[in-house]
Amino acid sequence: MTNSGYRRTYRIRALGKVLAALTVPAVGAVALVWDIASDDKAPSWVALLVGLFFVLFFGLVIRVIVSTATVADEDHLTVRGVFRSRSVPWREVQAVELEPNPAAAAVKNQPTVQAVMYDATSKRIVLPYLNDRGTADVEWAVADLQEAWRARRGQVWEPSGVVTAEVKRRRKPPLPAAAWGRRARPRVRSPRPAGAPQRHHR
Repeated sequence: MTNSGYRRTYRIRALGKVLAALTVPAVGAVALVWDIASDDKAPSWVALLVGLFFVLFFGLVIRVIVSTATVADEDHLTVRGVFRSRSVPWREVQAVELEPNPAAAAVKNQPTVQAVMYDATSKRIVLPYLNDRGTADVEWAVADLQEAWRARRGQVWEPSGVVTAEVKRRRKPPLPAAAWGRRARPRVRSPRPAGAPQRHHR
């Protein structure tokens, strides 16, 4: 894989629909501020404070939706967060994996698999929106990143034994929540009926 101009961006799907859905609560917030400002009994600073709260709240929500993403280009694999981004050069990437999500066994509507990156310090970093709920074909997307990484990590790259062991451990599927209940439940013997003969073990 040596084609120039390589770039992949993974962010929230249906961004326009999500932003459009925010218009309803935004209109409600404006109406609430207007009602407070129109009330002669309410101090003017109350409407100002409530309005400032809503501006900050919706601004933060929009920033989370728009800013958070996973971006891959010719030189780096980048994780964009709300307040900071981290770019890891391909030569410092130890692994790009699609791993089972342990939370899916206990929490509904959670991704069952999620993509992660391991850096040169063996740190595990979750790649935003690269999961089976955020990306239509997450298996293809992760395979594409793995191919780009292998083509760009350089000849001096060496695998980390710590990361290799951790990747192997996490590839095992998580134990379902019901299984935990079965394992944790103590075995209770039924009470012996009155008058029943006792069994003697040799």
